[in-house]
Amino acid sequence: MTVRNSAIGRLALVTVAAATLVAVPARAQSRPPIVFRAEQCLRQNVDRVVAAERDLQSAAAFLVTYACAGEVAGAQKYYRNSAYIQMFNTVIKTVATATPPGTPAKPAAPNPLAGLDLKASVDPETGEFVTAPTAPGAPANPLAAMLPMMSGLFGQVAPDSTPVELRKLAGELVLAARAKAR
Repeated sequence: MTVRNSAIGRLALVTVAAATLVAVPARAQSRPPIVFRAEQCLRQNVDRVVAAERDLQSAAAFLVTYACAGEVAGAQKYYRNSAYIQMFNTVIKTVATATPPGTPAKPAAPNPLAGLDLKASVDPETGEFVTAPTAPGAPANPLAAMLPMMSGLFGQVAPDSTPVELRKLAGELVLAARAKAR
């Protein structure tokens, strides 16, 4: 019974791994290039890592932490900076539309963020902030000018969190490589 379950388990792992590898071209089009490169690196290095490391968890961790460290860090930066852009845009909209408290006798002070647009995005190739140049004669956007300088700082204070999809992929690839090697 154990052998049969083991064979079925191996077959299921190989089937899942094959489905994952077949689905890659479709997913690659929707992924930013920097994330796609990280996934590619994991796929290219998994056999070598599994051959050197027998422990599954250690192999998956080594794959994302060392073998593909640069590519995974780039994907991490892309996701982190995208989240910061979204957060800053939400804060600006919320603060800009908030009505400051004022007394009827005294009008409220003008909101300094009213009309401010961050006009920033994240480069899908590098994960770096991209800010639009200020139009001639327009006031400088202090937040947009500050973002590129803060990219390194955000990486230092943000927790080191490998994107879940890359950790999951590393685990699936390690399991499939181990099943293939047996």
